[in-house]
Amino acid sequence: MAKGLTSAYVQLGAVGMRQKIADTFQDRPFPGGLTYGSHPVACAAALATIAVYEEDGLIDRARRLGVVMAERLADLAARHPSVGAVRSLGLFGVVELIRNPKTTRALGALRGHVAGDGGARCILSESRASTRFSAGTISSRIRR
Repeated sequence: MAKGLTSAYVQLGAVGMRQKIADTFQDRPFPGGLTYGSHPVACAAALATIAVYEEDGLIDRARRLGVVMAERLADLAARHPSVGAVRSLGLFGVVELIRNPKTTRALGALRGHVAGDGGARCILSESRASTRFSAGTISSRIRR
């Protein structure tokens, strides 16, 4: 994780993992590195960002509104033939774009395009493992 940790004010990267996995690194180093890690200014920005998340209840809000977003993504998948799988966690979601619903063939080369409707940002990216394209959505304006 990176940008959300400091609200993208300064560069900082972090790795999060379940406790059971983290426990395996008690007696040995974690074999991963981050380009930007542990700088005091970046860590201060992260602490301030986390404080805002907590004080403003943003995590709970994302959890509540994530239910609404999941419903809307499911509705989109049910209505649109170019939408394959959809999934989300909180207000972060992924929409798989396909050319043919019967074969689930990938839609095509859309990598790097950014679109928005004023309420959500959408970044299209190619999954190297499956050559499918996904639209990742991050929305802070979903209202019920």
